[in-house]
Amino acid sequence: MIVIKSFENIEKSLAVLPPSIIEKFKIGEYKQFFFENDIKNTKNLFFIFCSFFQFIAKEENIKIDENVLVDYTTLNIADYFSRIFYDGVFDHKESNKLPIANLCYTEYILLSDALSIDIRQAIAKTEPYYYCQNVLPIGKIDIDYAKKLNENWTDCTLGFATSLYTINHFVSKYIKNSFWSDFFYFYLLWRQILDDTTDFSEDYQNKELKSIGILALCEKFNKFKHINLKNPLTAINFQLYVLNNYNKIYADLIKRFEIELSTKMKVDDFYKTIEKIENFLPS
Repeated sequence: MIVIKSFENIEKSLAVLPPSIIEKFKIGEYKQFFFENDIKNTKNLFFIFCSFFQFIAKEENIKIDENVLVDYTTLNIADYFSRIFYDGVFDHKESNKLPIANLCYTEYILLSDALSIDIRQAIAKTEPYYYCQNVLPIGKIDIDYAKKLNENWTDCTLGFATSLYTINHFVSKYIKNSFWSDFFYFYLLWRQILDDTTDFSEDYQNKELKSIGILALCEKFNKFKHINLKNPLTAINFQLYVLNNYNKIYADLIKRFEIELSTKMKVDDFYKTIEKIENFLPS
């Protein structure tokens, strides 16, 4: 199985860590996804990262050497793991995840070089994003600055620049159909919107506003110059606004996403492709 071979490559690169550390970070649970017929797993972003190369080769009816698929899948897994562990370091101050994040990132860099993928531009976009994300800290807020973040809502994809470069390289070399590069970009953007929407309360507790919170803030306080969400009355007022208008705000997010999406592909084709890939089992 291509995914299992790829995963074993990652396990070898992590073998310098004590088994207790590997177990603590639940690496094996990701591997188990592919032995379980569970719809929750097939909708997991990790599943998509592991399945995508095989999926598009099948859709395009192109036979690609298994070793090539293993290499690119290994690259995607290393990239995925480095991101989730670095997110833990930067978002939740979990410094204990730094060694495993660095090992995965090193594997990503080495394998990219072996595949002749020039990742310099991707790294130049991704690494600064960890320090300056499209996130608004809760406190005293300049509404003009919030509006600027709201206008640049697609910047969240900069955090995925390394994986986008991997997909673009594979597609340009083996597939020759830009639909798949565009699809993957918008799929990651779509997933980020869904995650931000689901995690609004958690992000707020962490004193952050992301896409849905930033949009709501700009709608609610459009005529203001500054506000302070640490002010209890302002904070309650804002939270009630989000609660009472949640469906509308979410609909606005999806609407602007689909407008952006329609510049590259048919909206229906995008959602149909998501359904197809979630029904695809790697082999």
